[in-house]
Amino acid sequence: MPENEFIEIIYCTFAGNKVVFPDYNNDRLIISTVDSNDIRYFDMDYYPRYITGVNNDTVAVACSRHCVVQVIDISNDMVTSSFSTRDECYSISCSNDLLYVCCSDIVVMDLDGHVIRTIPNPGVDIGYLTVDKDRLYFCDRFSLFCCDLSGNVVWEFDKEDYKDMYGLATDSKGNVYVANADGEGILVVSKDGRQYKDILTNFDSFDSPISLDFDRKENRIVVRNHANEKAFIFDVEITS
Repeated sequence: MPENEFIEIIYCTFAGNKVVFPDYNNDRLIISTVDSNDIRYFDMDYYPRYITGVNNDTVAVACSRHCVVQVIDISNDMVTSSFSTRDECYSISCSNDLLYVCCSDIVVMDLDGHVIRTIPNPGVDIGYLTVDKDRLYFCDRFSLFCCDLSGNVVWEFDKEDYKDMYGLATDSKGNVYVANADGEGILVVSKDGRQYKDILTNFDSFDSPISLDFDRKENRIVVRNHANEKAFIFDVEITS
């Protein structure tokens, strides 16, 4: 990014062969093509904070300050739907064309904003959220939680060395990848929460990784730093 620009990005998502970043401070999406690294912008009427991929051409953006969610076709640069949330939203994820929007509770909506049902908050401050089949994963900086789709906690990951957890995503095997802003790598936790390890610890360019997303079709991960405004894409070999 140009040195004279101040950007504020805490989320990112894959959408086909593109990676999309919500630039809160500049009211826009930053869209980068994976293969060519070309960058373009989509200006928004609201401050975009959280984002999730819907399909190869579509993303859903939560504008928490305005209590608005917009579904955007980035192939045509067109807002296909826009709807309000009942209160400020703090995260968003998409699974099977359903949006999971974290407000005071987790509200499940279709892509037109019709509420399907509400999942009770399990009693923690939900920061980053991702959905994988019949499981919800979220963290509150200090702990990683796995819940069922009724909001019941299945397991909790709480270790002394991991107290600054932010962005998270899952791979095709259900392993959970977590950006540990206070560490030097990415935390990976097994589907059952019993095993964990750090990866990319020898990658010297990490500086407070804060957000990530996993492309399950291509087995690749995007990780964005908070301190030096850089993002990186890695191929991932899943062994278990």
